Amino acid sequence: MALLLYIDTSSRNCSVCIADDNRVLASRIQMDSNSHAQILASFIDEVFEESGIKREELEAIVVSAGPGSYTGLRIGMSTAKGMCYALGIPLIALDSLENLALEMYRQEPNEDAIYIATLDSRKGEIYYAVMDGKQNLVCPSTPAIVKDLDWDKWKSKCVYIGGNTFTKLLDGTFEITLKTISLTYRAENYLILGCKYFSNKSFDSLVYKEPNYLKPFQ
Repeated sequence: MALLLYIDTSSRNCSVCIADDNRVLASRIQMDSNSHAQILASFIDEVFEESGIKREELEAIVVSAGPGSYTGLRIGMSTAKGMCYALGIPLIALDSLENLALEMYRQEPNEDAIYIATLDSRKGEIYYAVMDGKQNLVCPSTPAIVKDLDWDKWKSKCVYIGGNTFTKLLDGTFEITLKTISLTYRAENYLILGCKYFSNKSFDSLVYKEPNYLKPFQ
């Protein structure tokens, strides 16, 4: 049994849950919000109250490390670090797009497919990560200008895309057919990897771990 708190603030969604291994005990999510700073603390209080779990019972905190919203990532990471320090428990920071790609695979498993997890950035840009059908990371999270993307090398594959950038990608001139997978950015998506990292004791430094912004703030 692993009692973990999960925090995802990588997108415009603010999401929190407490889980016992893969069983969610309580969760909260505010969709399309720009108020992470105002609602994250109250969401955390609410999931503790609903689940009946005391803070001292937590064994680790899992947080989205990015890429994603600059402000959201800072708020989520600082909150997770502060709680870990106060409670004397480890921090697990997971890449938001690598995790999303893995969730896409779990939803539509196909050994011959390519899974492209995306997150909207400013103007004509996105963040993306690519995983193959054997759960190997083909391309780690990276920023890109949509018009410069070259995914035609995978046109012989079944290509799944997930995230919130499909409208932007429709403007691209690709020779491949993109199949969409509907996934909401939320804390529950991190349960499988969170438990795996906890079991392997793959923890992050409370002092040195920083969000993976990928690009300088503008």
